[in-house]
Amino acid sequence: MANRKFTRVDRSPVARFQRHSIVRKVWFLCASALFAAGIGLAADSADPGRYIADVKALTTPQMEGRGAGTKGIVRAADLIEQRYRLLGLQPAGTKGFFQPFTVITGAVLKGANRLEVETGASKKQLKLNQEFVPFSFSSSAEVAAPIVFAGFGATAPEFGYDDYAHLDVKDKIVVILRYEPLGFSAKTPRGGLTEHSQLITKAINARNHGAKAVILVNGKLADGEEDALTRFGSVNGPENAGIVIVQARNDAANAWFAAAGKTLQGAQDQINSSTAPASFAFPGTLRISLAVSVESTRATVNNVLAYLPGKSDEFIIIGAHYDHLGYGNVDSLAPSQIGKVHPGADDNASGTAGVLELARLFAPMKGKLPRGILFCSFAGEELGLLGSAHWANAPTLPLEKAVAMINMDMIGRIKDGKVIRRQKNSRAFLFLGIAFGLPQAFRHLGEN
Repeated sequence: MANRKFTRVDRSPVARFQRHSIVRKVWFLCASALFAAGIGLAADSADPGRYIADVKALTTPQMEGRGAGTKGIVRAADLIEQRYRLLGLQPAGTKGFFQPFTVITGAVLKGANRLEVETGASKKQLKLNQEFVPFSFSSSAEVAAPIVFAGFGATAPEFGYDDYAHLDVKDKIVVILRYEPLGFSAKTPRGGLTEHSQLITKAINARNHGAKAVILVNGKLADGEEDALTRFGSVNGPENAGIVIVQARNDAANAWFAAAGKTLQGAQDQINSSTAPASFAFPGTLRISLAVSVESTRATVNNVLAYLPGKSDEFIIIGAHYDHLGYGNVDSLAPSQIGKVHPGADDNASGTAGVLELARLFAPMKGKLPRGILFCSFAGEELGLLGSAHWANAPTLPLEKAVAMINMDMIGRIKDGKVIRRQKNSRAFLFLGIAFGLPQAFRHLGEN
């Protein structure tokens, strides 16, 4: 959450969903704070049946996986808004309980998208989605230029490596390999891929060196691996990387390397064997013309915000995101199910239902607590924590009065009857106590 001055306390999943323990353990924290404040409320007042009913309501097929841009997420927002309203909580959005904002839900190819190779007097046009494909975060533009090979497209001073050293790429199209030199992993503590293997890093690096476009190729393939093109929209990135970027198949690139008296595999092997660049310019007779037209798709979604006043103008936030993946996307943990409804019971109907249950239990405490509570049901989180960031950047209550946040995301998985927090300590307990002005009640739990 950008620019926040309060502390966000996270809960992480490690096991399976069990309804009764979740409600009782979450409620125990809040009930303990109220008990220490002299406000009697039984710890078993939480209603597991009501909780699971909310989870089920949020995960019906009609909710369409609560994906941004679907009618289902509108239904989910209406359900949450109606619940807050019936509880008598105060609207805390910009339009009643709603705080609308616009998100980018994806991209589509529009108009002309082509890649044409010119070698002397001959021209060859590659087939879209068969021999080349744009990336969804490519700029929309037409480019015609000579091409150069820039290895893995990496500038890595920490490894003493730069594919762009002594290579003029200004106003040219760069051809780069997927991943990174094998020698990089040997120089990292854990031996894994570094940021230089990421496509968006390669694209930005090419742009910063003055290139007009990037063509990615798979290069040498592992045993049994196919020279497959990336499905359009399956790689995450910004809305616009500021440069045209496409992927072409090895077969096409091999002809370009042959024109330079080289092979694609040979160039890659040369780099990997020495961890030294092997960049070069292709013959001047070889030029490529690219046209890419990508159109972003957008939708308006709503944070749903409700306020319970306290005795002071300070407040804590109890929040969770209610959106999910809709019909699935690149982030799906079940890629074979993309195109089907992703219900999102744990992520995050569990947390949304938890916030609603806490709102129900706290609602009778209006004006009795030392601090108020802002109940936040965020949208746009699956697209990049957009809802929480939007609220932090355009807070509907004074941000300086927010003293802490309890994040209820993904509370639906427990292990051995316990909700597990993947944190260095148990400050979630401490923050809740401090938020209610009750540090003594929680101090003994602060550093476990």
